[in-house]
Amino acid sequence: MTTQVRAPTSDITHTGGWNPTASMYSYIDDSTTPSGHDSNTTRLFSTDTSPGKFVSGYSAFSVPAGVTITNVKIYATYRELGGGANAATGLLRLSSGTDYMGSYDDPITSFVTYEYAWATNPATGLAWTIDEINGVGANSLAGFGMDATDVNPEIAVTQVYIEVTYVTPPILKSVAGGLTLGGLVVKKGVKIIGATLTLAGLISKVAKRNLISTLTFSGTVIKVIKKLFAGALIFTGSVVRKIFKLLTSGVSFTGAIAKQVKKVLVANLTFTAILAGLALVWRWVVVHLYEDN
Repeated sequence: MTTQVRAPTSDITHTGGWNPTASMYSYIDDSTTPSGHDSNTTRLFSTDTSPGKFVSGYSAFSVPAGVTITNVKIYATYRELGGGANAATGLLRLSSGTDYMGSYDDPITSFVTYEYAWATNPATGLAWTIDEINGVGANSLAGFGMDATDVNPEIAVTQVYIEVTYVTPPILKSVAGGLTLGGLVVKKGVKIIGATLTLAGLISKVAKRNLISTLTFSGTVIKVIKKLFAGALIFTGSVVRKIFKLLTSGVSFTGAIAKQVKKVLVANLTFTAILAGLALVWRWVVVHLYEDN
């Protein structure tokens, strides 16, 4: 699992008798670890007669595509200033302007870090989406803070921050190094190759290295490639340079693939850049060989 955390960076709103009321976030932005708070050095106070809430802004999350969100948590470190019963909790504000509260706690007289977790989006009841976490669109994260409904005795808050936890699928971790597919995954992969396969970002860079190095196909995948070759195949950039080296040194096609290559070369095979001229010569040679056979 991977986490991203954010400390408060601005004030959005507050109600009740919190003190101070200006730059409130700066009194609770100590750290993003439970043990990193500064205790009584900087803190927000509530009055014993005016319960209320405060909501802070933060730098938006940047959760990557393809991951699964586990939960969103608010961490709040606070205490009561005297004996008695209190009720306080963490809150999430969504882009709709609605605040969602966690379960209320009665703090003790020493600072304790309380956690409030939302495994699903409280507005939809569904799993969090990446856009919602990153603050994009309806019902997305827009702020966090605390709510107190009983502040007699007063409470002091020294730290509040937000954390998102997500799981990265194993395949996203593996492709950058080496990827081995077997069994049912291979069968599924064959279906994908027979249709459309799009590579992006780091995976594209790895694929480029593979294509200009060594690439081996076997079994059912070859059958699919034969179908692809019978249509149109376009090589560009560094792949063209690699093919140029191969064609000027030696390329061997055998069996059914040789027959298919002949068909391709007299049908529709497009090369670009430095290979264009050589392709014309190669096509002429293969056409005549094909006619002779």
